[in-house]
Formats: sequence, structure tokens, C-alpha cells
Amino acid sequence: MVDHLPTRTATTSPAGNTTDDNTRRLKLLIATASAEATRQLLIHLQQNGFVPETTHLHTLEDLKNHLPSQRWDLMLLDPQLAKLDLLAALTIRQAQASDLPCLIIAEQIEETLALAAMQAGASDFIETRHDLKRLIPAIQRELQAAEARQQRQQARDAARQAMEAQLVAVSRFRRLTEAIPECVWIFDLDTRRMSFVSSAYERIWGRHIQDLLDDRKDWLRHIHPDDQLRLKQARNAAKLGGLDEEFRVIRPNGEIRWLRLITFPIRDLIDRVQSIGGVATDITNFIKQRDQLSVALAEQHHRAEIQKLILDALPADIALLDSNGYIIETNASWEQSTVQKGMLQYATGANYLQVCEELARQQKEDLRRSFEDMLAAVRGILAGGYETASRIYPSTIDDQKRWFRNTVAPLHTQEKRGAVVMHVEITESMLAEQRLLELSHYDSLTMLPNRLLFRDRLTTALTMARRNRSNLAVCFIDLDRFKSINESLGHTIGDLLLLEVARRLQDCVRDSDTVCRLGGDEFALLLPEMADQQDSIIVAERIIESLGAPCLIEGHELFVTASIGITLYPNDADDPDVLLRNADAAMYRAKEEGRNNYQFFTIEMNANAVEKMKLERDLRYALDNEEFVLHYQPKVSCQTGRIVGFEALLRWQHPQRGMVSPFEFIPLLEETGLIVAVGAWVLQTACHQAQTWRQAGLGALNMAVNVSGKQVNPLLHDTVLEALTASALPADQLELELTESQLMKDAEGIITTLQQLKDTGLHISVDDFGTGYSSLAYLKRFPIDTLKIDRAFVRDLADDANDVSIAKAIITLAHSFNLKVVAEGVETEDQLALLAANHCDIIQGFYFSRPLPASEATAMLQQNRCLPGHLLGH
Repeated sequence: MVDHLPTRTATTSPAGNTTDDNTRRLKLLIATASAEATRQLLIHLQQNGFVPETTHLHTLEDLKNHLPSQRWDLMLLDPQLAKLDLLAALTIRQAQASDLPCLIIAEQIEETLALAAMQAGASDFIETRHDLKRLIPAIQRELQAAEARQQRQQARDAARQAMEAQLVAVSRFRRLTEAIPECVWIFDLDTRRMSFVSSAYERIWGRHIQDLLDDRKDWLRHIHPDDQLRLKQARNAAKLGGLDEEFRVIRPNGEIRWLRLITFPIRDLIDRVQSIGGVATDITNFIKQRDQLSVALAEQHHRAEIQKLILDALPADIALLDSNGYIIETNASWEQSTVQKGMLQYATGANYLQVCEELARQQKEDLRRSFEDMLAAVRGILAGGYETASRIYPSTIDDQKRWFRNTVAPLHTQEKRGAVVMHVEITESMLAEQRLLELSHYDSLTMLPNRLLFRDRLTTALTMARRNRSNLAVCFIDLDRFKSINESLGHTIGDLLLLEVARRLQDCVRDSDTVCRLGGDEFALLLPEMADQQDSIIVAERIIESLGAPCLIEGHELFVTASIGITLYPNDADDPDVLLRNADAAMYRAKEEGRNNYQFFTIEMNANAVEKMKLERDLRYALDNEEFVLHYQPKVSCQTGRIVGFEALLRWQHPQRGMVSPFEFIPLLEETGLIVAVGAWVLQTACHQAQTWRQAGLGALNMAVNVSGKQVNPLLHDTVLEALTASALPADQLELELTESQLMKDAEGIITTLQQLKDTGLHISVDDFGTGYSSLAYLKRFPIDTLKIDRAFVRDLADDANDVSIAKAIITLAHSFNLKVVAEGVETEDQLALLAANHCDIIQGFYFSRPLPASEATAMLQQNRCLPGHLLGH
């Protein structure tokens, strides 16, 4: 509650408080033990020239609410007010308004409380049991101190702003000097060193900037000998700036360049010359042109005639204006144009400004503004300006749209001012520019809009949809297995197929829709003004049906299907980038659902995509963070029952997620290519562990390591040798496992790589045998040692006679090729018994042991664990 006491008519003081000649308004937060005490205080303040505007505080909550509500001048607290804990109140004031002066006022204050209050931030304390004489001086002192603090803060803010402005100015200066072709330098007179040199020094002089910074006279050493004396004299005459000279420099390659150097003084705040600035311009081309013109003038002996010849030879309409804008001379092309195009108003003697003014009045608003801007620039040139003005404008001639550039440049001499006007037709370049713009926005093969134009149209369509409160759909289309067509029939056939697909897509949509080729075999659709989701379903089904028909390309009957992802506005998102991502995610879901179908975006897709992205991000750091570990699954002999080796299996111990399933992260390693580096780590770690067991006397155990298809390249041989060398493991104790499908992807190419590896002495096994399509001919040619029966044939071995037959056939086939057989996924005693009875060599699976950490695998070896003897083959 705020009490307002009557005040006299007042004016505003410089401090902003309402006062008359003898009073000052005081915004006051007050907490006293009684209303009478408050009244006495306010009367005392009024009697001493203050007009208090008070807010009474009764609780700490009142203090918290009122402190930030406005700027207060003073706070008076009475520690005897029971509901307002003094030290707690001071703590709140210190946190929310530490600059607010606070006086402790009471009839009597305990010394201990007074000391604690001062330490908590109180400015002073006044005891009223005697009188209030100290109150007014204390208030005046604290108000003056608060005002001084504010002024100091304002001074600090002003200094900071000045410093920031100075830094911005320096940054702008540096960016400016680096953006211009001229070399700019600053020479500090106090240090007698270069304080700044722009990068153009290296381009113009051909020398290093650092050389000039180290030695201010470096640039002088490269002046042409014939110009050195003249330049030295000019420098001596302009030691504090004012130099304006042309001279030659010799570049490191012997090339001679003409430069123009202008120097100027840079003064400090007291008008003292602090530095000398220099600007050097390469004028070699200008000098060459000037010399050539001088030679021509000397040969022709008549400046006007040479000028006329030059103007007539230029492929432009050229006219010379005097200072008033009158056309005083034209070239032949200008004269011819005025006659042939019926533009006699531009003939010699006419006032160019007046003609253009009249023409501007006849134009529509936009063109009229362009004319007026150009006229203003021409008037500036004729008034003595040196900035060239240029404007491009269209014109219709013989019913054809043509483009022209109008350029007006200053033509000033010592005697008079003028300008040269040039009109040049640039229709061809404008058309070329338009064509270039089209190429940048359209796919070069199909001439459909590309990704850039598609996004622009999507942004525009979203704006219209918001305005009209309508729906739109975005569809991503990816052709299924298009890569196989490219690889088998060639890119020419592939391109023709893409053209046919583009045509069919356009036939499936409205004229108002947009079909885009994003790249490769990816297309996109923008479907504005959709009534509902059903409309996009109709389009998707129409596309699937259209693409389902055979495509006859160069005698080939080709079939192509597509996976389509659909997202809707406003249901899914209202941002173009988010819609594009949504459609992409939905398309990938269509791929996962078996291809040749369409899927609508769902929130779960986005969550899955984000989760996959996070997992991929973490996976990229997992190797460096030592988060990968190996578990080892025993391989047990069906004849002896003893452990004969282990298969090393990769595991990921994520710091937050815990143990991540290999089914989640192994495909990501393959997709990202990280499998190569991680695979090398697995090889090194597994070899080291096998050698550790060997040195501990636990046996010469075979160590099997899975190899990804991406690892099977010429570098794999070196990677394996490095692992064997680093661990000192004998090569015959290492076995590389490759899947049957990997071998058959490039059977001919992979044989050489495998033979190289086999020559080192290691063993090679084929994993998942029976699930692929390898032929016996290739099986004979591959340098392999072991076949592993896939767990799919082991799972139902005890219940399915067919699986028994398959397993027996694989074992017989392998033994006929002198290969060993390993059955994986053995989980029951019956499975083991059947495999042993059919002479399987080795088994592995949960029946004997799950994959174990190295420490547990070591303990198993030390215990000499074996298979039950009654189940073994004999």
C-alpha cells in the first residue's frame, strides 16, 4: 500500500525527482513497529525538505513483491517489527537491489543486531530514543552516495560502449581494406614501424607482408632504378603525407608494374600527426592504355579525329554531354540508331536530361522510379561527381524484347565538365544469364525443378497455405533397386529410364503440383491445395500403378517400383525443412516395409530417426573413448569335448545406455564406414588375448574374428599382419570368418585377397553356410578351411528331419573338400548329440556357454571345462 502525502506544486529536478526549490520527492520503502512511529518519521522528513512517497512493508513477501516493481530511493527497516525478520530482509535486498540504501531505525538497537545488520548490507542505524537529528544527514549521505554510484556506472557503460565502437570500427576498416584491390598501409610515426599492411601488398609487389612489417623500407628496395631518385625526393618533400606519385616496381619474377602511391596524415585527438597512411594502386593497365593512346595521338596529330575513330569503332551507341546535359558529339553507331529507330530526339544538340525526363513521365511507377534514379546520378556526374552510373532496361524492337545497358561516366577536364553516355545491347548476355539461372534451378537430365527450386516453391506454398488455411502434401519418391539397372545395363539406359519415370510422375499430378528430381533416383512432389489425406493417397496409388507398367528402353523391358513417403501440412509440421525431413523418414519406412508402397509420416518415425542419429553420433566417439569390449564364445571339439578356440564378438558398453545390442550398432558401423577402423581394433585385441592365453599355458587356441565385407580390400592383408606382429600370435592360431553372401558378391575379385591372407598361414572360414547361393565350383576355388552351419539349420534339428538332412549334407560336403565343420547356435543336448553322431567337428552355442568377458573365459580355461563324454562322437 502506498501512502501519498500532500505536496506543493513542483517541477522536475535534473535527477528526475519531483521537487520545488526546497523539497525533494523520496520514493521510500518503510517498515516500522507502529503507525505512530511511521507518522513521526514522515513528518520529520517533510519538515526537512522531503516529500516522501511511501510503501509500507509488513512481511518478507511484501518486500519481495515491491522491490522489483520500481526504482526506490531509500529503505527504512525497524527490527522490532515481528513479522519482518531484519537479517532475512537485508538478504533479500542484497539479492534483488544491492544498490538501494537501507537504514535501520528503531527506538533502541542492540549492538549485536546492529553489527549483524551492517555486515548484511545495512547502510547505517538510527536510534530514535533520543531524537532524529542523525536521520536527515544519513539520508542525504546515502542518496548522494547512490547518485555517485549511478554516475560511475554510467561512466563505465559509456567507456565500454566507446571501446566496443572502436573495436567495430577497426574490424570494419580491416574488412574494407581486404575487400579492395588497392594496397593500404599505415606507418606509425612513434614506433617508426608499419602498424598495418593489407594483403594486396603481396599481390601487387609480389613480396611478403611480414617483410614489410619487419622492415618499413622493404617496399623501397624493389622500386625501379630509374624511379628511385624521383620517388626519394618526393618522399622527402612529403614526410607527413601528401605524396602523389606514379612509379614502377620490379616483382620477384622480373615483371615490371606501374603503381600510383598516395599518402596522407592521420591525426590523433589533439590534432597531432600520429601516423601516415598510404594507398597504392596498380595502374599498369591504365599506363599501357595511356601510352597506347599517346602513340595514337602522336601518329594522327589530331585529338578529335582519333576520338571520333575510337568512338565509332566501339560496339556501342556513344554520346558526349556537356556540363548542362546537351549532346555535343556522337559516334556513328549512335547516329545510325537515332535514324533507324526513329529516335531523333537524341540527335546531336538535344538536351539528354530533358529527353529522359519526358520519357520518365511516360513510364509506369517502377520504371519511372528507375529513370529518376538514373537522372539523379547523371546530374551528380555533370555537377562534378566521378562515380559512374549504370542501368539495365528492357525495350521492345520489331516485336522482340531486347535488353540494353545504359552507362554514364564522367568526362571532366581541367577546363570543363561533361559525361560520356553509352548504350550497349546485352540481350544475348541477359538470355545467357536467364539460362544459367534455369540451370541452377532445374535438373540437367529431366529439366524438372531441382532441390533448390523445390524448397523455394515449398516455402511459397506454405505461405499461401497459411494465408488460405489449406492443406498441402510433400512426397519423397525413391526408385527401388535402381542401382542394379545402372550397374547391369549402364548409365545411358539408367538415364533414359529416369526420363521415363519423370514423364510418368508428371502425368500423375495436376498442373499446379510440382515434380522435382532431388538427385540420383530420388524424386519429390509438392501437392498444394489438398482437400484431405485421401487426395495424397490417390496420387501415391496412381504413381505406383503408373510405374508398375513395363518401360521399353532401347529394346529392354524394364520394371521399376518406388517407395513413397508422405507428410502433410499442417498435421505434421509447418516448417519446410522439417517437412522435407519427415517425408524422407516416411520414405525409408516404406523401404523397410518391403518397397513398392507408400507410408505416411508419424511421430514415431521422427523419434526413431533422432534416436538413430544420436546413436550414430555416440558411435563415432566409442572407439576413442574405449567403450568397445570383446566377449569370447568357446568353440568345443565334438571328438574330445575340449575347448579348441573362441569366436571374438564385439560389444559396446555405452556410458549411459549400458550394453547396446550388436543388432543396433553393427549395421551403423557398416553404413558409416567405421567398421574398418573398429574391425582393425577387434583384430588387434583378439590376437593379443589369444597370445595372452597361449603364454599363460592355457593352450594354442584358435581365435576366430568376423570380417565385414567393407574390410575385404587390399588393405586387409596389411591390417592382419600388423595385428599378428604386434601380438606375436602365430598366424595359424587366427581364423577370419566371412559370410557366404560376402564371398559371392564379388567371387572372382575376392579370391585373390583371400589367397594373399591364406599365404600368411592363417585360417579362413565361411559363416552362415547354407543361407547363400554359392556354387560348388566356387567352393572348391576359395582358399577356405572351415564351413560354419548356420543356426537356422541347427535350431530345429531335433524336430525337423529336413534340417538333419541339410546338416548332414553340409558336413559330408565339407569333409569331401577336406574342410572342418562348425555348428553354431547349439542350445540343447539333443542338438549336440545329433551333430556329434553325424561327425560334426566343432560346436558353439549357449548349451556349452554364452559369449564371455575375457576374465570369465580365462577362468573357464583354467577349470578345464569339457562336454559330457557320453554325447561325443567316436
